[in-house]
Amino acid sequence: MFGVVGTGRRLKAEAASLLEETELGASGALVLTGHGGYEYQFIPGSSTAEPNPSVWLVRESDDEDESDEPTVIETWPSITAWLQYQADEVLRWRETFAARPGAGDELVTRYFTV
Repeated sequence: MFGVVGTGRRLKAEAASLLEETELGASGALVLTGHGGYEYQFIPGSSTAEPNPSVWLVRESDDEDESDEPTVIETWPSITAWLQYQADEVLRWRETFAARPGAGDELVTRYFTV
């Protein structure tokens, strides 16, 4: 879902800290989404000048991982593909909410109310 539920130095520091543990680093990275302080979708700083850069995911290691290193994977071939998927998700949620009046009111308020 689109929406900003938090910004500020603390969130930026959390994302930067995790990205610094990777080969790609945090310098110049554009973080698109964060989930629970342990997972972020981002564009690496080395790619932000490209016209249609790929989108990557970084996730903290957990107890089941073989190493202590964060997982870093390319999740979308381009920011355009990522944005198209997100737009489709908004439409899907809109249809879901329309079919079930009252369902998702908390999400709508949280993400779409200014």
